[in-house]
Amino acid sequence: MKKILLASTMLVGTAGFAAADVSFTGNAYVGVAYVFSGAASVDYSVSFRAGMMTTTDYGLEVGAGVVVVTPSYNIVKDPDDADFATISNYTTSAGVAGTAATVIAPASNIYMSGSWGKVDVAYDNDSDDSNATPGDWDITATYTNTWGNFGLEVYGVYAPAGATTATTSGDFGAKGTYTFGDYSVWVGYGYNRFDATNAGVSHNVMAGVSASLGSFSANADVEYDITNKVFGWHVDATYATGPYSVTAFINDGLNYGVQGAYSLGGGVSINAGYAGVQGGANLVYAGVSMAF
Repeated sequence: MKKILLASTMLVGTAGFAAADVSFTGNAYVGVAYVFSGAASVDYSVSFRAGMMTTTDYGLEVGAGVVVVTPSYNIVKDPDDADFATISNYTTSAGVAGTAATVIAPASNIYMSGSWGKVDVAYDNDSDDSNATPGDWDITATYTNTWGNFGLEVYGVYAPAGATTATTSGDFGAKGTYTFGDYSVWVGYGYNRFDATNAGVSHNVMAGVSASLGSFSANADVEYDITNKVFGWHVDATYATGPYSVTAFINDGLNYGVQGAYSLGGGVSINAGYAGVQGGANLVYAGVSMAF
């Protein structure tokens, strides 16, 4: 991550100047992917995030950030993603929908933080991470805080009338996490105003556990939709030693994936993986990943 100290950055709407901490982080990926029963394809994406932060005379930290994504030819590798094994012109993890060959800013956030916790308000141009439903942008407000080993997160979602295909407006939820040593456990609740499968609201309870023991780390979580009586689970594990790492996961739908990586240092690694949907699409991929 690169940081630049701007000692005389003008704060719009004020009469003076203040020191601001500006940071830039970025990601790039280039490789190839092959979708079974399909064809091989180039796999390419570039994005970066600019962040800004300053502290008031009263100790309040405020900041903002924006994600910028260039035109990409990205193969979606997450079997749980609606666009799995298809070409996304933009990286869906950045929250982008559309195919215009332009540089765009798909996500941004503004936050305030103090001893009382942190409030973050974030804009997402693609709330369901699917290029098939452009126009589903929303704004999520999140409050987080920690007290010793206990952490709390509460969120609510608003989608203005201009977000013509958004189904997230009115969603809210909370999550509490307790961490002890190399372990953590959490429980949560989520309300979905619109459930695509059942065309109605849903109330969901969830819980999870994670552990990190030397070179090995693992996560497991379960979720139960009380309204529609649907149960789900997810397990993933990672083994890392020196420059090598291997990650694998599987879930209740028997969607699965495994990826191996070799770090070259400096944020650069060589990756290769396989992912698939039970009874559906499968793909293999390999490439070079860069983090700046």
